[in-house]
Amino acid sequence: MGMEIDDRWVRMVSLVAKGPVCRLEGFGEIAVPAGAMENGRVIRPEMLAEVLHRLWLSLQTRETRIVAAVDSRHVFVRNLMLPVMKQRDVFRAARFHFLSVVPLPLEEAVIQVSGIRPGRNNELEVTLVAVRQTRVQELAAAITRAGLKPAAVEIRPLAARRVLGIDAAPQVLVDLGNEAVHLSYFDKGQLRFARPLFSGETTGLREVGAGEIPAADGPGWPQAHDLVAEIRRSLDYWSRECQHRLGLRKLVMTGTLAEDLPIAAGNNLWQADVIWGSPWTSIKAPDYLTRQELRNLERRFVVALGLAAREIKK
Repeated sequence: MGMEIDDRWVRMVSLVAKGPVCRLEGFGEIAVPAGAMENGRVIRPEMLAEVLHRLWLSLQTRETRIVAAVDSRHVFVRNLMLPVMKQRDVFRAARFHFLSVVPLPLEEAVIQVSGIRPGRNNELEVTLVAVRQTRVQELAAAITRAGLKPAAVEIRPLAARRVLGIDAAPQVLVDLGNEAVHLSYFDKGQLRFARPLFSGETTGLREVGAGEIPAADGPGWPQAHDLVAEIRRSLDYWSRECQHRLGLRKLVMTGTLAEDLPIAAGNNLWQADVIWGSPWTSIKAPDYLTRQELRNLERRFVVALGLAAREIKK
């Protein structure tokens, strides 16, 4: 099972392995009770656990192991340059240099090496993902309180990559949720940079029924040209960190995005190919789903699908 939580919604899916293909067995979403979450933190675990249990019951599955995503506000994605060494020594060296790039005490952090690439001057470029341990523990405690078993905690872009078929081309994944836009840069299939953007206000989405696509009551946030400007700024900043201009050949989009974003992006991001990400190349959807339900899943449930697929891929 995979579960994504933001400040407004919990989304949950269950997958079953059928040979080389994952089949979607169940899915659903439920509103987060007011006061249960604040700025991506679990404030009232008993309130969150109650809705998690209710959502799990609605999926009618016996599976209780679940992979969750930690809120992007509490995630650090940083790059280190290390001397060339054997791969088994990279993690130890990365931990040693951790404090130079991440403002967390080492003993309070959960750290993962998400990518290793050859760099210049006989060096390795290593991507680190780090989060404070207490954020993981708070999330795991709410899951356990709901009668479920936390199998792993991951970050959004790595989960989305698993089901969107991110290829080797340099590309930005634009993942728009209810409260934030998540920008992630991939090259050669590896995550190199990530940045969440927060509006400071809700997008004006109304309550929706099962399988219905949410639509903005007004122009929505962010406006397409504002988001394109932020993507350009992010690429410029990441390029300075790399000390060379990052390439961009594709923009992969998912979430509740403004319909004019593909046009604005295609015209202002060096003619990059703009595509909607689809999970259906690696996951088989039930035949009974309507076109609207399929569209809802591929826009709003990509992260949850990628989280569930983590355990099946193992």
